[in-house]
Amino acid sequence: MNGNRCIPVRRLGLKMHPLHEPAKEALRRFRKAASDHRIEIANLDENPQGIINPTCQAVASIGGDGTLLSAVRCAYPSDIPVWGINVGGLGYLTTSGTDEIERGVECIAKGEYRVEKRTMIEAVITGTSGRETRLVALNDIVVHRMVPGGGLMVLDAELDGRFLATYESDGLIVSTPTGSTGYNISAGGSVLSPTVPAFIITPICAHSFSARSLVVDDSSVLVVRPRLKMPGEIAFATADGQDVAELVDCPLRSGQGGADSCQVVIRRAERSAGLVRFDEVFFSDVLRDKLGWAEGASGNRKKSSD
Repeated sequence: MNGNRCIPVRRLGLKMHPLHEPAKEALRRFRKAASDHRIEIANLDENPQGIINPTCQAVASIGGDGTLLSAVRCAYPSDIPVWGINVGGLGYLTTSGTDEIERGVECIAKGEYRVEKRTMIEAVITGTSGRETRLVALNDIVVHRMVPGGGLMVLDAELDGRFLATYESDGLIVSTPTGSTGYNISAGGSVLSPTVPAFIITPICAHSFSARSLVVDDSSVLVVRPRLKMPGEIAFATADGQDVAELVDCPLRSGQGGADSCQVVIRRAERSAGLVRFDEVFFSDVLRDKLGWAEGASGNRKKSSD
């Protein structure tokens, strides 16, 4: 699907949170509404590889943000949009609540929706074998150690071909604007509007007061080379906290041993993700609602008027 051109959907892929009890009732209503509007459902969870049938025109996710992130990565190769139905708690990314299922299915069937584009991020991971593993993510790529404890790892970072910094930390988060309200914000990173063409580089529990979150242009290319404390330790790169790739035989923190080829190259992905929207969504409203800013604002207004 190119731009915001919307077509009536006749075949819809489905991703569902398998253990969430409220998702089962939402699924029942979703299937009935789809049947009423003659929309065929293809269950992606029944396919171990999550491969989408080429006839699918969109994907629906029933769950929370984690389910939607998984659905977005499944939909990415086919370049089709994702509609998120929230049955979880926070739900930053999902479009609809369970009370909007029937209306949403009707809009999908009639083509009465729009597609909001979100930047995706890509990582190419190289290990000692010389083979490359490629990950894509909507929220973030994280380079980290196998387990916490046992000493910090060292990450040498290169930005656009020039040395940037050596981080001594538990790991490094490279976040999209969409992912800025995820792991990034928990690690002290900045929050960005989804439309800002930038990435955020945020160290995790850095052993230096000068190691701060950094916002860079999303045309930048970041290369991360981890160094570990003990021989045989393994570093990982994760996409959205779900897809994982290993970096084996990394050099030690001293710079000794290991392989120079162990690295993660992170850049903007070739395509954007598409999120289905039925109504206009204002980023400030989402932040106020999800971060609980309304109570503080209300209290401040009351205080100023006393």
